[in-house]
Amino acid sequence: MIVSDQVGAARDLVAPVRAEFVFPAGNVTALAQTLRAAFANRDQLRETGMRGFAYVERHSPQRLIAATVDAVRKAVKVVQRGK
Repeated sequence: MIVSDQVGAARDLVAPVRAEFVFPAGNVTALAQTLRAAFANRDQLRETGMRGFAYVERHSPQRLIAATVDAVRKAVKVVQRGK
């Protein structure tokens, strides 16, 4: 995914996988350069897609919620032991 720096997912989802795929909003030249670079190397583009999919899998809302619930449970146990 190639996105402008004004898209909410740019910082959270795109930049961690491939920062070069975030271009300045309104900069058509930067967008064109980013598209050219992305399609110039199909193997790298494919690899970026796989990395992106893996990243989203690791950072899905369900996983984040489960990790938060687990952390709260552990914290409660620690507090209960201290009483």
